[in-house]
Formats: sequence, C-alpha cells, structure tokens
Amino acid sequence: MEPFGDPPQPVPYIEVRDGLRARISREAFYQLVDWAEERAGDNCGQLWLHSDGEEFLLGEY
Repeated sequence: MEPFGDPPQPVPYIEVRDGLRARISREAFYQLVDWAEERAGDNCGQLWLHSDGEEFLLGEY
C-alpha cells in the first residue's frame, strides 16, 4: 500500500518484475488477501502467496 491522491489514501501496488510496480484495484488486492497464507514474522504477521513453486510476501501487519 502506498499513499496516493489529495488527501492521500492507501492504494495497493505490486511489483511485476525487475522493480516495475503496478497499481492494482482494491478488488484484486482483496482477492490476493483471500488466497494468502498467514504466517508469524519478526514481531508481526505476514501474508504469503504461492505461485509456480515460489512464495511471495504480500504484506505485513
């Protein structure tokens, strides 16, 4: 999530490849959250996605 607009509101972004970031809709973000697996991280919770044998950190809370 990154701030966007005036006043700033949190907007979801994902890294596509090689540092290229793409803004995604909230609906798509919520779908990713539904698919994510919760794990304990260092002093926080984490959401992880699995795809094609790899794992991706969706976010921390």
